Amino acid sequence: MAERSHPPRPGPGVGAPDPDSSPAGAAASPPVVGVARAAIAEVEARRERRRRRLVVVGLPLAAVVATSLWAWQPWNSVELPESACWSLAGRADLAPAAGDNGRTVVLEEGDPVGGAKVPWCVVHWNTWYGRKLLAVGVERPDGAAFEAARLGPADRPDRPPRPLDAGAGITGWIHPDASVELLYRCDYPGGAGDHYRRVVVTGTAAAGAGSDALRSPHVTVAWRTARTAIAGEHCAGLGPVTSPPAVPAR
Repeated sequence: MAERSHPPRPGPGVGAPDPDSSPAGAAASPPVVGVARAAIAEVEARRERRRRRLVVVGLPLAAVVATSLWAWQPWNSVELPESACWSLAGRADLAPAAGDNGRTVVLEEGDPVGGAKVPWCVVHWNTWYGRKLLAVGVERPDGAAFEAARLGPADRPDRPPRPLDAGAGITGWIHPDASVELLYRCDYPGGAGDHYRRVVVTGTAAAGAGSDALRSPHVTVAWRTARTAIAGEHCAGLGPVTSPPAVPAR
């Protein structure tokens, strides 16, 4: 029997067409690459537009935040209470003595309308042992001390205190350091013993500031304190003025 012969199978590159080398394959490659490049370019364009929008929005926002911080200046802020010392001292009375950066600490005891304790109040700066912005007290001196204070100190004749017109029966002094005294005798119904009262208001200005700015606030707070104490203790024969006394020139 004769053997059948088969034609040789075409191997790679032999007789079989190569699709990549065909004209159709060569024509199909460039469009695919072009589409891919266009897609990449579109993605990059979107990213660029997003970056620009962030910059456009971010710059005004940053400017607003910076302006707000500069106006607020949390590193350089002042915190003052609406009222202090039995509500007789307000923010405007404390502001001239305040510094550029800090807050107040208020300590008070007693009540200016009378009681067993001698009323006093101190407004400190930043800590309870810090600088005294304002100190208010209603003292009860004996007769000799009262008369000595009423006549005015004689230890500094070159810098005498100036009188204040605080009303009938009330002697007022403002000293060169802006401290204020208001003195009166309180005769109240059924009262006995300590009748003498000395309202004292002192304070310390901020570093680099003089005491002139404290003169008017001290006079105002002393006048409010005296009026409150006189009304609360029902002191007879006294006529405090209805508005803060005029601050005399130095």
